[in-house]
Formats: sequence, structure tokens, C-alpha cells
Amino acid sequence: MGGVNLYYRYMDNARVVATLYARRRRLILGLQDFERRAEVYRATMAEVEARLQSLVPVVSPFRRRRRCPWFTSREFRRGCLDALRHAGDQTPTPDEVTIFLMRRKGLDPDDTNLREYIRRRVRQTLRQLI
Repeated sequence: MGGVNLYYRYMDNARVVATLYARRRRLILGLQDFERRAEVYRATMAEVEARLQSLVPVVSPFRRRRRCPWFTSREFRRGCLDALRHAGDQTPTPDEVTIFLMRRKGLDPDDTNLREYIRRRVRQTLRQLI
């Protein structure tokens, strides 16, 4: 009786081990594929950098955009459109749109640094919309 139980336990372990080996193989192959792709991207980037430097003597380094921790880009744009709709026939100033957005999001409109940051983004967004 005990021998049969050991046999099934061995078969379960063998199946788990085989599954893990297969998974490890897939992960290794996937990683190798990503490494090959990364090499292609690096080579292409080197070509682009060389062409850029031949056309422009000083190439500024790539900088990631800083994300706004309070609004997503869609949320900000929609909020600006909502502020324009809310104003009706009058055209609101960027400061009014800023206060509308800050109140809507629950931010303090008296925080001058945050207000100026959002006002700059409001101006950019309104320029793009018009």
C-alpha cells in the first residue's frame, strides 16, 4: 500500500520538475530574444546619434518628461475643456481654469508654487486647444 502512495508522489514531483524545466527554458529563450532586440536597438541608436551629430554640431541629451503627480494628461486636458464649458460664453483666464482644476482635484489653490506649475500647463494646453 505504501509503495503505491510513494509512486504517485514521485510522479507528481516528476511532473512538477518537468514543468519547471520547461518554464525555465521558455524564460531563457525569451530573455535571449530580448537581448538580441536590445542589441539591434543599441546599434540603431548609434546610427541615429551619428547622423544627428553630423547634421547638428551639439546634440542635447535625451531627457524624459517629468510626469505630473496630480493629473494624467487626459484628465488635465478634459478638465481644461470642462472649465471652458463651465464658463459658458465668457472666456476664462488661465488663472480661473487653474483654480477650477485645483478645486476639482481637491488641491489647495493658495499653494503658489503648485498653482504656478498648473497655470503653466493650463496655458500650454489652452494654446494647443485653440
